[in-house]
Amino acid sequence: MLHYRCVYYSHTVGQRSDHPLSPAYVPSSFSFTPSPKKRRAEQGLERYEAAKRRREDKDRTDAANALLELASPTDYSPVYPPNTVCVATQI
Repeated sequence: MLHYRCVYYSHTVGQRSDHPLSPAYVPSSFSFTPSPKKRRAEQGLERYEAAKRRREDKDRTDAANALLELASPTDYSPVYPPNTVCVATQI
């Protein structure tokens, strides 16, 4: 047995409404997102991805700086060849 559901456009009042209690309600099997909402959602995603990239870049820079700091010598005294006599003088 087949069941048909029909919406007669003569029953709607004014513009189409998404509110089920409105007399102008037109049910649809497709979801409709107005352009401003789509644009806001896309811009929000772009802002999130940009912030994520900045955070990842900062983390990479911090990690590289930490490795460079660990690799650099902390004792800056000069290295002399063997059999060299050094005298410490006070200035």
